[in-house]
Amino acid sequence: MGNPGAAALIKDVWGLTVGPEPVKGGGFLLVPELLTVEELMAEEEARNAEAVEPGTKVNVEVEEFLKAVRGEPSPLGEALIAFHRKYGPLGTS
Repeated sequence: MGNPGAAALIKDVWGLTVGPEPVKGGGFLLVPELLTVEELMAEEEARNAEAVEPGTKVNVEVEEFLKAVRGEPSPLGEALIAFHRKYGPLGTS
């Protein structure tokens, strides 16, 4: 049933490659890089360059649905109304 000497050797090698179990409750702390106010503002402006203001984003589905309800031609709106009639609001029925 196996080789006890090989098992001991594997245990010794394992001890060399795998560190000890971490102490319970231990951890590490990530600290952000120190930046000047100007550097921080430049990073945030670059990150938000393509952001859309929440109030300016147009919900195309709602707009097309409303067009179809008003009787204006809208293939997407008509499909949304058909879905609404078949499945109820947002398909909840």
